[in-house]
Amino acid sequence: MTTSDANRRSSIRKRPRGWLLAECRKRGTMGPNIAEVVWDVSQTGLCMVTNAELKVGQDLEVQITSTSLTQKLKTNGTVVWVDQLDSTKYSIGVRFEQMLPYQQICQLTI
Repeated sequence: MTTSDANRRSSIRKRPRGWLLAECRKRGTMGPNIAEVVWDVSQTGLCMVTNAELKVGQDLEVQITSTSLTQKLKTNGTVVWVDQLDSTKYSIGVRFEQMLPYQQICQLTI
C-alpha cells in the first residue's frame, strides 16, 4: 500500500455549519455525554473531542442536534482512532455503522 492509498478518505470531511451539538455515549449505557466539540463530519463518520478515554473498536451511540436539521440525528459508530490531547481530553475518529444521507451532510456542514 502506498502512502497516498493509506491517506485516502472514503468521504470528504467538512466543518459543522452554525450551531451543532453532539451527544456521545458508550453504546448500551445510560452514562454521561462524553462529547465536547465536533471538528468535522462526513457521510461515514466524524472527528470529535471527548472528555473520556476510549479504545479503538469501542462502540458508541451518537446524537446530533443542529439548527439546520428538523429532527435529532441518531446513529451508532465505532472508534477507529484516538489521540490524547491533554490529561482529560481526547480527539477521536468515529466510523458510522451506516452512511449518512448526502442531504443530511449538506444540511450539517459548510
